[in-house]
Amino acid sequence: MDFNDKDNPFGYPLITYLWVVGLACAGGIVRYLNSRDFRLISFVRDIVTAGLMGLVTFWACQWTGISGPLSAVLIATSGLMGNRVIRDLEYLYRLKFGMRYDEEIPEAERDYNSSKKRLEDEL
Repeated sequence: MDFNDKDNPFGYPLITYLWVVGLACAGGIVRYLNSRDFRLISFVRDIVTAGLMGLVTFWACQWTGISGPLSAVLIATSGLMGNRVIRDLEYLYRLKFGMRYDEEIPEAERDYNSSKKRLEDEL
């Protein structure tokens, strides 16, 4: 395996991963500080989730050819969104593979998914 190959998701320099994860984690910190009282376990969970989602967003940006400042904006936004990005990606996977989704959504989250219908119509 060639780790310097750009087609390999792990083929980017370490400094690139540091700024990607750092930017996403900064978004996660902002979200956490604006949303609830401090609890260490929740804070760590939110930061790890933000970092992972920033990394996934970085790879998606590279795959689609998005680079520069727009890539940074998307990475920071995905860190800020945290778990919502996971739900959005899950929704897109289910939509792409024809899997049912509406029956599995709790009633409290159904309003959240009204915007998903617009996304489905665009795809």
